[in-house]
Amino acid sequence: DISAPGDSYTLYNANITLTEIPISNSKDVLEIRGWVKNLTDEEYRVNGLHFPGALTNAVYAEPRPAGADITFRF
Repeated sequence: DISAPGDSYTLYNANITLTEIPISNSKDVLEIRGWVKNLTDEEYRVNGLHFPGALTNAVYAEPRPAGADITFRF
């Protein structure tokens, strides 16, 4: 079910971060963060033209992007 113009919708994002992960016997550490946007995979229109009875040229948001970031501190 895709949101129509003017409909409300709720987006949930999540992330988890692990910090101060030691690397060998030095002071170097890692930080790892995993993230997800639009956790419930909500389909919603972000742009487009709307005419009564028709919807043309609609642009929808990304479906649930996810990723990870790794930071090395030395």
